Amino acid sequence: QMAIAEKGAIVGKGEYVSPAWERGPDHVWGLYERFGVYGDAPGHGYGATGVEVEVDRETGKVRILRLAHAYDVGFALNPLLIEGQLEGGAAISAGGLLTEEVLVDNGQIVNPSYLGYRMLTASDIPKVIPIIVETENDPNEGPYGAKELGMGVITSAGPAVISAIYNACLLYTSD
Repeated sequence: QMAIAEKGAIVGKGEYVSPAWERGPDHVWGLYERFGVYGDAPGHGYGATGVEVEVDRETGKVRILRLAHAYDVGFALNPLLIEGQLEGGAAISAGGLLTEEVLVDNGQIVNPSYLGYRMLTASDIPKVIPIIVETENDPNEGPYGAKELGMGVITSAGPAVISAIYNACLLYTSD
Protein backbone atom coordinates (compact mmCIF):
# COMPACT_ATOMS: atom_id res chain seq x y z
CA GLN A 1 0.00 0.00 0.00
CA MET A 2 1.24 3.47 -0.72
CA ALA A 3 -0.03 7.00 -0.90
CA ILE A 4 1.80 9.91 -2.50
CA ALA A 5 1.01 13.57 -2.91
CA GLU A 6 1.14 15.07 -6.38
CA LYS A 7 0.35 18.80 -6.62
CA GLY A 8 -1.47 18.73 -3.29
CA ALA A 9 -3.73 15.76 -4.09
CA ILE A 10 -3.40 12.35 -2.46
CA VAL A 11 -3.07 9.49 -4.90
CA GLY A 12 -3.42 6.02 -3.44
CA LYS A 13 -2.58 2.56 -4.65
CA GLY A 14 -3.29 -0.68 -2.85
CA GLU A 15 -3.94 -4.34 -3.28
CA TYR A 16 -5.93 -6.90 -1.33
CA VAL A 17 -5.77 -10.66 -1.70
CA SER A 18 -8.28 -12.60 0.36
CA PRO A 19 -6.60 -15.14 2.66
CA ALA A 20 -9.28 -17.64 1.57
CA TRP A 21 -8.12 -17.44 -2.06
CA GLU A 22 -4.54 -18.00 -0.93
CA ARG A 23 -5.75 -21.34 0.49
CA GLY A 24 -7.06 -22.39 -2.91
CA PRO A 25 -10.31 -22.73 -4.84
CA ASP A 26 -11.46 -25.82 -2.90
CA HIS A 27 -11.36 -23.82 0.33
CA VAL A 28 -13.29 -20.97 -1.28
CA TRP A 29 -15.92 -23.37 -2.65
CA GLY A 30 -16.28 -24.87 0.84
CA LEU A 31 -16.95 -21.39 2.24
CA TYR A 32 -19.55 -20.81 -0.47
CA GLU A 33 -21.31 -24.09 0.25
CA ARG A 34 -21.28 -23.42 4.00
CA PHE A 35 -22.00 -19.68 4.18
CA GLY A 36 -23.15 -18.63 0.70
CA VAL A 37 -20.18 -16.29 0.16
CA TYR A 38 -17.08 -16.51 -2.00
CA GLY A 39 -13.96 -16.10 0.11
CA ASP A 40 -13.58 -13.74 3.01
CA ALA A 41 -13.04 -10.41 1.29
CA PRO A 42 -13.93 -7.33 3.37
CA GLY A 43 -17.56 -7.49 2.32
CA HIS A 44 -19.05 -8.27 5.71
CA GLY A 45 -20.27 -5.65 8.10
CA TYR A 46 -21.33 -5.35 11.70
CA GLY A 47 -23.74 -2.73 12.88
CA ALA A 48 -26.92 -1.92 14.71
CA THR A 49 -29.80 0.46 14.13
CA GLY A 50 -32.08 2.03 16.70
CA VAL A 51 -35.22 3.95 15.80
CA GLU A 52 -37.76 6.15 17.51
CA VAL A 53 -41.08 6.41 15.67
CA GLU A 54 -44.37 8.20 16.07
CA VAL A 55 -47.55 6.40 15.02
CA ASP A 56 -50.83 8.27 14.56
CA ARG A 57 -53.60 6.12 16.08
CA GLU A 58 -56.28 7.52 13.80
CA THR A 59 -54.58 7.41 10.41
CA GLY A 60 -51.80 4.86 10.92
CA LYS A 61 -49.29 7.40 9.59
CA VAL A 62 -45.76 6.69 10.72
CA ARG A 63 -43.07 9.28 11.25
CA ILE A 64 -39.47 8.39 12.04
CA LEU A 65 -38.30 10.82 14.71
CA ARG A 66 -34.74 9.63 15.24
CA LEU A 67 -32.62 6.93 13.68
CA ALA A 68 -29.25 5.90 15.10
CA HIS A 69 -26.79 3.82 13.10
CA ALA A 70 -23.79 2.26 14.84
CA TYR A 71 -21.39 0.57 12.44
CA ASP A 72 -18.06 -1.17 12.93
CA VAL A 73 -15.77 0.20 10.25
CA GLY A 74 -12.52 -1.24 11.61
CA PHE A 75 -10.35 1.80 10.99
CA ALA A 76 -12.15 5.01 10.01
CA LEU A 77 -10.21 6.15 6.94
CA ASN A 78 -12.48 9.18 6.46
CA PRO A 79 -14.83 9.82 9.44
CA LEU A 80 -16.77 12.61 7.69
CA LEU A 81 -17.46 10.36 4.71
CA ILE A 82 -18.53 7.56 7.06
CA GLU A 83 -21.03 9.88 8.76
CA GLY A 84 -22.36 10.82 5.32
CA GLN A 85 -22.73 7.14 4.40
CA LEU A 86 -24.65 6.48 7.62
CA GLU A 87 -26.90 9.49 7.02
CA GLY A 88 -27.43 8.61 3.36
CA GLY A 89 -28.33 5.03 4.25
CA ALA A 90 -30.92 6.37 6.68
CA ALA A 91 -32.43 8.57 3.97
CA ILE A 92 -32.60 5.74 1.45
CA SER A 93 -34.13 3.29 3.89
CA ALA A 94 -36.64 5.80 5.32
CA GLY A 95 -37.85 6.68 1.83
CA GLY A 96 -38.15 3.04 0.84
CA LEU A 97 -40.07 2.25 4.00
CA LEU A 98 -42.43 5.20 4.19
CA THR A 99 -43.12 6.88 0.85
CA GLU A 100 -41.53 5.33 -2.22
CA GLU A 101 -43.68 2.94 -4.20
CA VAL A 102 -43.78 1.83 -7.81
CA LEU A 103 -47.47 1.54 -8.72
CA VAL A 104 -48.35 -1.05 -11.36
CA ASP A 105 -51.68 -1.58 -13.14
CA ASN A 106 -51.95 -4.53 -15.55
CA GLY A 107 -48.17 -4.68 -15.86
CA GLN A 108 -47.88 -0.95 -16.64
CA ILE A 109 -46.08 1.43 -14.25
CA VAL A 110 -48.54 4.24 -13.53
CA ASN A 111 -46.12 6.56 -11.71
CA PRO A 112 -43.08 6.57 -14.02
CA SER A 113 -41.86 10.08 -13.13
CA TYR A 114 -40.71 11.80 -9.96
CA LEU A 115 -44.05 13.65 -9.86
CA GLY A 116 -45.87 10.48 -8.85
CA TYR A 117 -43.03 8.65 -7.13
CA ARG A 118 -42.78 10.21 -3.68
CA MET A 119 -39.14 10.53 -2.68
CA LEU A 120 -38.22 12.10 0.63
CA THR A 121 -36.90 15.65 0.58
CA ALA A 122 -34.21 16.99 2.89
CA SER A 123 -36.91 18.25 5.27
CA ASP A 124 -38.50 14.76 5.42
CA ILE A 125 -35.36 12.91 6.49
CA PRO A 126 -35.40 11.90 10.16
CA LYS A 127 -32.77 13.04 12.65
CA VAL A 128 -29.85 10.68 12.11
CA ILE A 129 -27.33 9.86 14.81
CA PRO A 130 -24.24 8.35 13.16
CA ILE A 131 -22.09 6.24 15.50
CA ILE A 132 -18.70 5.19 14.17
CA VAL A 133 -17.32 2.09 15.88
CA GLU A 134 -13.61 1.43 15.39
CA THR A 135 -12.12 -1.92 16.31
CA GLU A 136 -8.63 -3.35 16.34
CA ASN A 137 -6.94 -2.75 13.00
CA ASP A 138 -6.59 -6.04 11.15
CA PRO A 139 -4.72 -5.41 7.88
CA ASN A 140 -6.39 -8.53 6.41
CA GLU A 141 -9.75 -6.72 6.53
CA GLY A 142 -8.76 -3.95 4.13
CA PRO A 143 -6.46 -0.93 3.84
CA TYR A 144 -5.17 -0.04 7.31
CA GLY A 145 -7.76 -2.39 8.83
CA ALA A 146 -10.79 -0.65 7.28
CA LYS A 147 -13.96 -2.69 6.80
CA GLU A 148 -16.86 -2.27 4.40
CA LEU A 149 -19.62 0.24 4.95
CA GLY A 150 -22.56 -0.02 2.63
CA MET A 151 -25.69 -2.07 2.29
CA GLY A 152 -25.85 -3.03 5.96
CA VAL A 153 -26.70 0.56 6.75
CA ILE A 154 -29.68 0.49 4.38
CA THR A 155 -30.94 -3.00 5.15
CA SER A 156 -30.76 -2.73 8.95
CA ALA A 157 -33.20 0.19 9.15
CA GLY A 158 -36.17 -1.79 7.82
CA PRO A 159 -36.36 -4.34 10.62
CA ALA A 160 -35.62 -1.61 13.20
CA VAL A 161 -38.47 0.60 11.95
CA ILE A 162 -40.90 -2.32 11.70
CA SER A 163 -40.02 -3.39 15.26
CA ALA A 164 -40.47 0.18 16.51
CA ILE A 165 -43.89 0.42 14.83
CA TYR A 166 -44.88 -2.93 16.35
CA ASN A 167 -43.76 -1.80 19.80
CA ALA A 168 -45.56 1.54 19.46
CA CYS A 169 -48.79 -0.18 18.41
CA LEU A 170 -48.44 -2.80 21.14
CA LEU A 171 -48.17 -0.01 23.70
CA TYR A 172 -51.34 1.59 22.27
CA THR A 173 -53.41 -1.53 22.84
CA SER A 174 -52.68 -1.44 26.57
CA ASP A 175 -54.21 2.08 26.93
